[in-house]
Order: sequence, then structure tokens, then C-alpha cells
Amino acid sequence: MDLRTQLDAIQVRSAAFDARSAELEARLTRMKRDAGLSAVSGAGVLVTLDDGRVAASTPKREIERAIVHSTDITDVLNAAWKAGAEAISVNGERITAASACVGAVIQINGTLLSPPFVFNIVGPSDQPDASRHRRSFSRIPAAVAQQSGRARPIRRLR
Repeated sequence: MDLRTQLDAIQVRSAAFDARSAELEARLTRMKRDAGLSAVSGAGVLVTLDDGRVAASTPKREIERAIVHSTDITDVLNAAWKAGAEAISVNGERITAASACVGAVIQINGTLLSPPFVFNIVGPSDQPDASRHRRSFSRIPAAVAQQSGRARPIRRLR
């Protein structure tokens, strides 16, 4: 059993002692989720952004347009958050407040990633306004594709 699992088990046991502990445990659980430190699962979408394949003789301007840029990445992230996404990972790395996009490279959790970028976007849960978010959430791949011309919806996650 690793240290994180042991810590989680201790925290769960300590929450049973009194209401205050339970309240603090619930708060800690929310904070860990919001900070990207706990696993999230649910329905969602998978979107891939990849550089276009162009010949070496292609004009420079066309080559620049064929490359995924940080603005394309932030467009996907912003569309997902706006649609009510609860969690996003890119190439298996969870997006957190410390994630950064620079040029055609993204850094998540200290890991530098380059194309293709596979966004695993977990949708809204059973919140009171989840049905409104689900409608806009289902349009993320089309909205990103229309905006950047580079998104390719792969499949819906169950």
C-alpha cells in the first residue's frame, strides 16, 4: 500500500469520529478534486488536436497554419470549461492551475507534451444545472473544429 493510499485511509477513518471531522473531510475531498489530485470519471468527450501533414515545399504561411498552437489548445480548454467540464486531461496528464501552454508545447504536471494532443474531457455530473451544461458540452468537438479547423472528435466516453 503506497503512502497516498494510507493517508486516504487514515483520513476516511478520522472523519468518522465527529461531525467536524466529517465536514473537514468533505472539504478536503472537494479541494483535492478541484486541484486535480483525485480521480474523476464519468461521461465525456475525447478530442484530438494534431499538426497537419504538409510537404516540405509548402509555403511558410501554410506550414504555420498547419501547426497546433497554444491558442488552439486554450480554445479547447475554454470551450470545455464553459460547457461545464469537471475535469480535463491531455495525453493522460490532468489539467491543473499549474498547467501552461507555450507555442506548440504544453506543460502539465512538469511533463512537456507535444502533438497529437488527446483531450479527455469529463462532463458535468448530476448538478442542478447539469442538463443545461450537457447540451453545450455535447457540442464541444464541433465548436472547436469550427473555430480552429483542427479538432477531430474521436468518440463519446461512457
